[in-house]
Amino acid sequence: MIHAMHIVPNQKFLPWIKHLFNRPEWSSTYVILLYEKKGIVRGGDDNEIEVSADKFGIKHIVTLLKTYDVAFHYLLDFPKTEIVLRSPPHIVHYWYFFGSEIYHQTNLFKGELYGPETRKILLILPEIKYWYEIRRMYYQIILRENSPFENFRKAIPRIRNILWYVEDEIKIITSKIQLPPWIFLQFFTFNNIIPDERVATNRDSRKVLIGNSATIENNHFDVLNVLTKLNPFVQTYSLPMTYGQYKRYKSKVKKVFSAKLNEKVFFLEKHLSLDEYYSFINQHPTAIFLHYRQQGLGNILYLIYNGTKVYLSERNTIYHWLKRNGIMVFNFEEDFISDYNNNNLLIDLYWSNSNREQIKKLLTENQNETSMQLIETDIKGIK
Repeated sequence: MIHAMHIVPNQKFLPWIKHLFNRPEWSSTYVILLYEKKGIVRGGDDNEIEVSADKFGIKHIVTLLKTYDVAFHYLLDFPKTEIVLRSPPHIVHYWYFFGSEIYHQTNLFKGELYGPETRKILLILPEIKYWYEIRRMYYQIILRENSPFENFRKAIPRIRNILWYVEDEIKIITSKIQLPPWIFLQFFTFNNIIPDERVATNRDSRKVLIGNSATIENNHFDVLNVLTKLNPFVQTYSLPMTYGQYKRYKSKVKKVFSAKLNEKVFFLEKHLSLDEYYSFINQHPTAIFLHYRQQGLGNILYLIYNGTKVYLSERNTIYHWLKRNGIMVFNFEEDFISDYNNNNLLIDLYWSNSNREQIKKLLTENQNETSMQLIETDIKGIK
């Protein structure tokens, strides 16, 4: 029997992870980190434990690990690197990659994530521009501890494998920092991302979705720079703003977009249920995601499947990964203005139907079973 601990940043993906690890010879405990709490340990149902992500919680998790064989870390943030470094030496660690642990927790891609207009905004938002340096100094000077990035680097050699399903992205990151060996793993299924196979976008709508959040990596101001060159405004634009850690950036986006687009812009600031959110984005037959890195991938996959014409940045590895897998997505920098002027913001029905087939093929990936067997064999061999 393999005794596994799964350490997750929230409960959002927990049902999907549980489904993947509901296997013979596995016994799993799921630890949900509570980032806003201190001194908390409380049990839940179905082998779930909620633990505060402070020193108290980290110590509790490290103690618990003595009776486990393996730990899976979903999004390798600072508390999880502490757990890796302090864990008993017999524990086998796996890191399920999310993205923000590299793009936001380190400065490895600093200067590569923002378009020219967004870089201008950084000049008046030092809390974003110098966030990494401020955080490093806070840990080193105020707390007298290693910075999160130092612990991150120290933790990597103790991690057996990095788990992710977009190999292209891992290759790009490996050019900046040595990662653990990569193994394909996808903890969700096609039906997790596409709960209703009959879903379809509203092709009669004139709404354009911009981005997935109020985070600066959406490059909102570079999108706006293009939109203001379009005349007349015959579309309306929706910006999801329900999460993003920098309040001044969100405020700046709302102020400038409102001034430039007037009544043509809508900001979604209310948290919706998943069904409500799907209903909302289904009203947008056109979507723009100008991230220069992988972000909002669940939204992108869903929208491509439902028949939305999706524009990505040519600089985003996800754009090239999707194209390589036979999925028709569009280049915002090269295609959007001409498509707008030619009233061509709806995807051709042939490509819409083709995309549905290719998305289903992409997400119904049989490599998972091979990877799980490899992980099982590896853990048993180490034991």
